[in-house]
Parts: sequence; structure tokens; C-alpha cells
Amino acid sequence: MFISVRPKVEDKASQTEAQPLDILTLEVKHLHRVSKKLAGKWQQLGRELEITQDDLEIIKIDHSYSVMEQGFQMLLKWFRGCDPAKRTPQTLKEALDETECYTAAECLLSDFS
Repeated sequence: MFISVRPKVEDKASQTEAQPLDILTLEVKHLHRVSKKLAGKWQQLGRELEITQDDLEIIKIDHSYSVMEQGFQMLLKWFRGCDPAKRTPQTLKEALDETECYTAAECLLSDFS
């Protein structure tokens, strides 16, 4: 009796472990994608990310033509003014989860999977 044993072939995705979100690099393109999914919760998310209410009001007035642009500008303000150690996908995901922006969190995670 002859038994052929083949080595198990694993796909490339299973060979590499997913990196933790706190060590991955967040980029402006990620903020743009996430901003498309925020809708009316951008101010709540901004407060969670410690953007001042005055800054949120300025963003709202300066970009009154588009809620998506307001969300993007808020994220950009956070990104540029945040301590680089806290400017991670993990920090953003936690804030998105806290404000129940689950679709935006999924969008963020899909960029890093």
C-alpha cells in the first residue's frame, strides 16, 4: 500500500501574523476613508479624540458645505496635533468603538488586514 503525504500548503495570509494596530502607521488616506463613514457622529468622535469644542465649531463653520469634509478636517486636526505615540490605528479604532461608529471602525480595520 502506497500513501502519498503532501506538505500542507498554507496561504500567504496565514503565514504572516497580523500586526497589532498600535504599531502600524496611520496615514491621511486612512482618515479620508474613515471620514466617509462617520456621517453625523464626527463631532462626538472629535470630543472622544480630545478636540476642543471651539475647534469643532470652527470646523463646522469653515466646512459647512459637507458633513464628510467636516469629519475629515476633524480627523486631520487630531492627526496633526496628536502626540505621535497616540496617533495610531488602535487609538482611532478605540474612539470609533466608543462613539459607536462601527462601520467606520470596520473600514479602518480593512485597511490594515
